[in-house]
Amino acid sequence: MFKGLIQIGKQVQTLSIGADITDSEFTLFSHVLAVPKTELSRLFSRNTKTSFSRMGNYTPRHHIHFRSGSYDMTGMIRFLNAVFGEFYKKIGLDLAAMETMAAHFTGETAGGLSFTDAGLEVEMIAVLNDTQTSGPDFLTSVYLPWIMDYGQKMADLFNQQHPDKPIQNIFSKMPGTTIDGHPVFGITGEIPSALFQTPGTESIKFSFRTIAIDHLLLTAADDDRLKQLISIAKTLEEKPLDGPLMRMDMDLNAYVDAVRKMTPAPQTKVNFDLPELGNLVYTLDMAGGKLSNTYGVRIKDILAMASVFQKIAAASAQDSRPDAHGQALSDALPIMPPPSPVAQTPKPPKEDTAAFWVDKGMLYATYGNDKEAIRFFEKALAIEPDNSRALFNLGLSHSSLGDYDQAVNFINKALSLEPDNGDFHYGLGWIYLLKGDAASAMPHIGTAADLGNPDARKYLMKTSPREQ
Repeated sequence: MFKGLIQIGKQVQTLSIGADITDSEFTLFSHVLAVPKTELSRLFSRNTKTSFSRMGNYTPRHHIHFRSGSYDMTGMIRFLNAVFGEFYKKIGLDLAAMETMAAHFTGETAGGLSFTDAGLEVEMIAVLNDTQTSGPDFLTSVYLPWIMDYGQKMADLFNQQHPDKPIQNIFSKMPGTTIDGHPVFGITGEIPSALFQTPGTESIKFSFRTIAIDHLLLTAADDDRLKQLISIAKTLEEKPLDGPLMRMDMDLNAYVDAVRKMTPAPQTKVNFDLPELGNLVYTLDMAGGKLSNTYGVRIKDILAMASVFQKIAAASAQDSRPDAHGQALSDALPIMPPPSPVAQTPKPPKEDTAAFWVDKGMLYATYGNDKEAIRFFEKALAIEPDNSRALFNLGLSHSSLGDYDQAVNFINKALSLEPDNGDFHYGLGWIYLLKGDAASAMPHIGTAADLGNPDARKYLMKTSPREQ
C-alpha cells in the first residue's frame, strides 16, 4: 500500500484538507489537484459525456438519496485497487472483481435507501454502457452471478472470523416474476452485523428486485415500485449536468433512529427525544484535474445528535459505578445538559465576540476535544468575564477531563450570575455525583427539579423509592 501511496504522491500537485465553520454550518472539505498530464489528472477531469445527465427527473424519496453523473468508474476503481487493493481484500472487498463489473456501467446513477423495521429498503436506476449487453442476458450471465460470488466471499470472511457460526452465503436468489413481458430477478440478503462490528442486532436484512431494460438497470424493493421505476425511466431526458458530479443527502433523524435500533439498550432509559434535524450533505466533483469533497451539516444538528450519543456513552461508562444510594449511576444518571432553550437561539454571532467563541467551544467539546474547547471558552471570558454560558460550559469541559474542582468552581460562578438556572444546578449536581459527593449533589439536583429540569426530576423519581 505504501508503494501505491508514493505513486499517488508523485501525481498530486497540491492537497488541502480543512474545515469551515460559519454561524450555522460546519463543513469538512478536501481538494486534490493532480499534476497535469498524469493518470490522476485524466481521472479528475470531465469530458463531453460527463457533462450531461438524464437523472434530473428522478428524485427518490428515501432516508438517503444519491445521484451521480457519468465518469470513468473502471479507471477510478483500477486506480484505487493499485493502492488499497490488498487492504480492501482483508475486509472482504475485491476491487479487482468490482473493476470488471464497473466496465458495464457509465457511472451515471441515482437512487436511495431507507432504514425500516424490516431492514434496508433499496432502489436505484443505473445507466449501462451501450457496448455491453443490457437485457436479461446481462442479469443472468454477469450481474447476478457477480452478486452471488460477492456474497460468498463475504460469507467466507465471516466464517474465518466466526468459525462457530458458519453461514453459506450472504445472498440468496428469490423466485422470478415478469413485468410487461420483461423477466424480473430477486435477491434477498442477510448480512451478519458482526461482519461490520455492529453490536445490538444479529443481522441487517434487505431484499430487492431488479430488471434491465434499454441500457438501464432498475432496482427496487418490490415489483410494484419496480413497475413505477419503469414508467419513470421512460421520462428521463439527457440534460446538462447542473451541480457537482456526485451528491448524497442523509436524513439525520432517520440515521439516529437506525443507530438507536442497532444499539443495545443500556440498563438505563436514555432520552432519545430530538428536534427535527436536517440533512448531512456530501458532494464530490471532478473537473480540470481537481477532485473536491465536502461534507456539510448544520451546527445545531451536530449538537443535538451529540447530546443523544453522549447520553448513551455516559450511561454505559457509569454502568457499574454505585452512588451514595447504593445504586449504579446508570440507573438514574444525570446527563450533561445541553444549553438552555434561550441559549440555543441567539442572534447569529460575529467573530471575536463572546457568543462566537462559546459556540465554537461547544462544537469542539461535542467532538470530544475539551482541551481546545477550554481555550475557546477562555477567549469568550476574556471578552465578557461575566458570560454565564462560557463559565458553565468551561466547567463541563473541565469535568470531562476529570478536573472536578475546577469544574465546580466555574459552574458556581455561572450560578452566581444565574441562580435560578435549572441546567446549571443540574450540571453542578452531576459533577458532584461524579466526585462521589452525593451529599453536595442532592441539594442542587433538587433545586434543578424545582426549577423544571426534566432530567433532575427523573433522577429524583428513581432515587426516592430506594431511599424509603
